Amino acid sequence: MRNDKVSFSMTKQEIHELEAIRLRYLFSDKFFPPILDFKDIVQGMLYLTRVAVEKNRNSLRGFVNLLSQKRELPMVTPDELSDDEEEQFDFQKDEVRDEKHQTNETTSEDARTRSYIFSVSEDDRQNINRIRSLISEHSRFQDQIFKDSEIIKGSINFVRRHKWRNIEFFHYTYFGALYDLVPITMLKMVYPLDSVPMTNEEEAEVGEIELDKKVIYKFLVKLKNVDPPNTVEELYQFVKNGERSEFAGLNYAEAFLGYWLMSNMLPYNTTIFSFSLMLSAMSLLDKVESNEATTTWNEAKDRFSLILNITLDAVVNGNSEKNKDGNK
Repeated sequence: MRNDKVSFSMTKQEIHELEAIRLRYLFSDKFFPPILDFKDIVQGMLYLTRVAVEKNRNSLRGFVNLLSQKRELPMVTPDELSDDEEEQFDFQKDEVRDEKHQTNETTSEDARTRSYIFSVSEDDRQNINRIRSLISEHSRFQDQIFKDSEIIKGSINFVRRHKWRNIEFFHYTYFGALYDLVPITMLKMVYPLDSVPMTNEEEAEVGEIELDKKVIYKFLVKLKNVDPPNTVEELYQFVKNGERSEFAGLNYAEAFLGYWLMSNMLPYNTTIFSFSLMLSAMSLLDKVESNEATTTWNEAKDRFSLILNITLDAVVNGNSEKNKDGNK
């Protein structure tokens, strides 16, 4: 299938925040890694949008209204389209569960924009078509009212501007970046869809993670009993004693530290932060905040362990199923 080309414009703010999302992956222990391309980020966001609107009608209504707002069309009301259950986010804290998740957006008719050309792969086409069909099936809008460019651009903002969806996107794709997997490959593993299967190349890349099974389990045992470092020396010893990947060239202790730092920043959905704030998050400056630092450290340990286990289980189970099929 020949890839389509879809053009749309982005404001300087949208470009700035997408760049910030790309740079998050530098916090892994992939020294000067090939930073994910805009294409990789946008493709992953399109896939996650498809998963969200397919699973939850409230999310579908939110996505439709995001597109409608740009066109100055009437909003879809809960009476027209709603779901009994709200969209769930694995990393949302109960104490900050609120109704307003959207980040502020600076809008101006004079805002500078830049055109971006997105090359639509077969996976992307499946996701765009499915999103469009869901809009047609469950809202008053006809099937073709929204263009490909609007659905792609809408997916970027659907993830980027929603605090918890943005966080969820990072949490999973960060682990993919450790193994040089692009976001859509990692999301296919976490949220599999029959109509968007993994390619043979993706299956081979994902399957390699099983090579690290013993190393991962060994590191998780160590991580369970490690307290947050209070000095640079303690921090160094944690990294020094970390387990190194058998094939991906990363130190799991350093990968965890990057994850921990970003976990402290992501709930605020900010794109600019200082070294002093990072050091404070590492509890190296302000001892008064040591209790809070311990809490965030332990929460990060739990999430890091959870996702590594989810990833490894998915890989091991996937390889087991392939072996069964091969032996038939």
